[in-house]
Amino acid sequence: KIITGKEYAIKQIDISNFSNEDLFIISREHMILRSMMHKNIIKCYDSFAHDNKFYTVMDYAEGGELSLLLKEKKVLSEDDAKKIFKQIYDAVCYIHGQNIIHRDLKPNNILFLDKERTHIVVIDFGISGFANGNQKEKIKAGTTTFLAPEMASGEEFSSNRKLDIWALGIILYKMVEGLYPFEGKNAKEII
Repeated sequence: KIITGKEYAIKQIDISNFSNEDLFIISREHMILRSMMHKNIIKCYDSFAHDNKFYTVMDYAEGGELSLLLKEKKVLSEDDAKKIFKQIYDAVCYIHGQNIIHRDLKPNNILFLDKERTHIVVIDFGISGFANGNQKEKIKAGTTTFLAPEMASGEEFSSNRKLDIWALGIILYKMVEGLYPFEGKNAKEII
């Protein structure tokens, strides 16, 4: 922003071949992000469409992804892991308090706002949804390594907060052990 000198990130998505459902998902993500007011969730300032592109303006996270830090360090100290995990946990508690499930928590969707890598924010609410209690659904969403067993099974399951809690456990394990608890050469092996 020229007046203040503050830097922002702009996410650009080509929507020229999107279905109405795809457009709904993008607009839903924007609405969810705009409603979130938490220091550990990326702040969304604006969104707009222009020339078959959809743009979202948000905070610039200059420290990069948690996944990059994990590649560099392999394993985090218990103290560093606690500081990062506490912030992720706080964000997820807030999200769940809003009756929303992220559904794709993973180190790639956790960014550091600062170069020192002390302040994290959760991003990417593209496949998030509302916690619907015992209502059954069958959705293929998320990243295989972080999928709760009920999602990975391919059977109908209750869309609830447990899905994110499972992913939190996988993230914590990766931070302190340097590997995933369930690994394989492909999605089938992991499942």
